Amino acid sequence: AGVLFEANPELNILGELNFETERYKDIDSDIELTGGVEYYVNEVTSLEGGLGVGLDKGAPEFEVIAQANVLF
Repeated sequence: AGVLFEANPELNILGELNFETERYKDIDSDIELTGGVEYYVNEVTSLEGGLGVGLDKGAPEFEVIAQANVLF
C-alpha cells in the first residue's frame, strides 16, 4: 500500500508499507515501511531518494534509496 502527496508540481512525497509473505520455507515474512521524495528536474529527468525501515525479522533493518530517471 502506498501514498503519494504532491507538495508542488516538481516535488512528490512518497510513503509505502510493503508486506511480502514467506518466499521460501523457513524464511520470515518481510514487512517494511519506506518514505521518500521524488523531484522532477525537468520534463525528462527526475530524482528520487528515501529511507526504509524493516518491521519484521525477514526485512532488512534499514535501507537507503537513491534513483535517477531519464526518459528517452
